[in-house]
Amino acid sequence: MTGDVTPAPSDAPPPGASPSDTARRRRSEPLAPTLDAQSLKALTHPLRQEIIRYLTDHEEATSTTLAKELGESTGQTSYHLRQLARHGVITEIEGRGTGRERWWKMVGFSTTPESVPSLARDPSFQIMAHQSIANRALGLQDLLERISDEPVAWAQATRMSMLSAHLTVEEMAAMSEELTAVAERHIDAARDKRAAGETDGRRRVRAHIDVFPLRREPGDDPGGTAETGTEPQ
Repeated sequence: MTGDVTPAPSDAPPPGASPSDTARRRRSEPLAPTLDAQSLKALTHPLRQEIIRYLTDHEEATSTTLAKELGESTGQTSYHLRQLARHGVITEIEGRGTGRERWWKMVGFSTTPESVPSLARDPSFQIMAHQSIANRALGLQDLLERISDEPVAWAQATRMSMLSAHLTVEEMAAMSEELTAVAERHIDAARDKRAAGETDGRRRVRAHIDVFPLRREPGDDPGGTAETGTEPQ
């Protein structure tokens, strides 16, 4: 006897899926798009960068909210929200708001590992990277100016650490993936709890993850140069 066989549904994520992508699949939310140089160019507009920063910190907003917070007109914020949505970086929150007052949230975006060397030389990528670094610096400066006024528990839970060691590229990649997975696990769990109504004691928290090789020094193994075509510095 023959017939169609429908496999049982599986919760297992596809190979290479990040914890964040897995959580999005569980919630039936859109996955972060993989952007190329042309798409990244569309994100370099200063107002779009401000919108991305605001939605990253506040999770959701309307064009009216953004106009008030960023000192722009609703016409401007509405236009740039639509452009960000067109590239899949943000998405409308279904079932909330009206046709005139739409609520938006971040989806995010990513790049493929193999595209990083070429993207790093792209002017659009460099603009976004410099804007991101500047925003991080402003956030840390703001923290330093008010940390003494924070409740003791929040001040003690704050971390500003810098560590370094001699790693192989495989060890560095493993550390990057593990740190990201831990952060995403906590963030996804917190968002689920907040969505379920557990709001007491919560406030916005930002975490930065930076893992990168330092400039080569005499005696360092220049491994990996064959793949990029660059010469050791």
